[in-house]
Amino acid sequence: MVKKFIRFARDSYKRVIRSIAFYPVLIVVLFLIVGLLTLNVENHRYIQSLKEELPYLFIEDKQTARAILSTFIAGIISLTVFSFTMVMVVLNQASANYSPRLLPGLISNRTNQIILGSYIGTLFYCILVLMTLGAYEMDQEGLGLSSMIASLASLGCVALFVYFIHSISSGLQISNIIHAVVRKCETMDLEQQEPYSDDSGNLPFKHRIFADESGYFTGFDQELLSSDLAEIQAAVHVLPNLEDYIYEGACILRSDREFTEEHQAFLRNGLLLTPKRLDGVNIMSSMGKLTEIAVKALSPGINDPGTAIDVLAALFPLLEHALMHYPLTTRQHGELEILQNHVKGSKVLAQVIQPIRHYGREDAAVLCKLGEVLTQFRLNDSISEENRQAVEAEIQAISDQLEKSNLHLMDIERIRALLSH
Repeated sequence: MVKKFIRFARDSYKRVIRSIAFYPVLIVVLFLIVGLLTLNVENHRYIQSLKEELPYLFIEDKQTARAILSTFIAGIISLTVFSFTMVMVVLNQASANYSPRLLPGLISNRTNQIILGSYIGTLFYCILVLMTLGAYEMDQEGLGLSSMIASLASLGCVALFVYFIHSISSGLQISNIIHAVVRKCETMDLEQQEPYSDDSGNLPFKHRIFADESGYFTGFDQELLSSDLAEIQAAVHVLPNLEDYIYEGACILRSDREFTEEHQAFLRNGLLLTPKRLDGVNIMSSMGKLTEIAVKALSPGINDPGTAIDVLAALFPLLEHALMHYPLTTRQHGELEILQNHVKGSKVLAQVIQPIRHYGREDAAVLCKLGEVLTQFRLNDSISEENRQAVEAEIQAISDQLEKSNLHLMDIERIRALLSH
């Protein structure tokens, strides 16, 4: 029960921090707290002495303060509306031109959330101070500090607006989007390599455990397993590959011993499933997003082969890492042994390279870059023979495709010369 609550809390946390309202709500609450504090310390003797020493920083006239606050409120509302409109335009353009799978990452951009939160927080602060001025007959000495802070916060919003325009325009550039996807993948805790083995089909695991829900498999988190399982001497094979869709009732785990219903529920709790495709934080999800960007760029409506070439350059280190992974990885959870699959090279290339090869078959520059990426894997001795054969098959597919293409003979000869290296 505790592990299920932890998983629910973690999933809820991920949904909350991805929301565009997460940081704005926190910042608004902070501004309201600051507003209440400043209103309560207006007549403190230290504040009064500060007003006497620096009178030019404090607004002591109530009508002037009310007029300034009203101006700030109207101006910040305009900034907020314009900024939210810009965010929606960026999200719509990114979804239409690149991939809808990029939206969660763009929405959860922390910088934009903080800027929007600062707008709304300052707006709420000014409204709170203005309401206080109207609700109480405050004397002239009880206005200065709150009005000064409102003025400084409003000037800060103007500076943030200039930075927001720069941030939102640079965030829409495809090179920055590609770099963000790759950087996020590089920060993952990638597993260490192990000696090559492919015994997944010969494991004597006769006992099966079935899924109780459907979704895309994004990983297996052994930290969510019960401590009771750590005391069981057994081996469990996690059958699905990353980003495979799991149907309810499908066999997802095999074991060399039979588990109780309670222990089976604990094992299912370690499976990370999501209803959204490419929503996980793993290397296959990142490569899938980059592939969709390239395919979208090669579509007739956009026709941007330069973006596809940039994607292929960014895909090279991720593909190399995926091809260097061996089919089976073993982890320990106490006495419990957990065996997890890695996606085989043939499947990785089919999901990542094949769509780009298909949509870029009439573009010589894209095919040259694709051949350059694939031939580089011939130089890596850490890639297993099986994955090396998958790379050669993909190279041969490009060569066969050239015979049916409408490319110029000179381009075909150049690509074939590249593939033969």
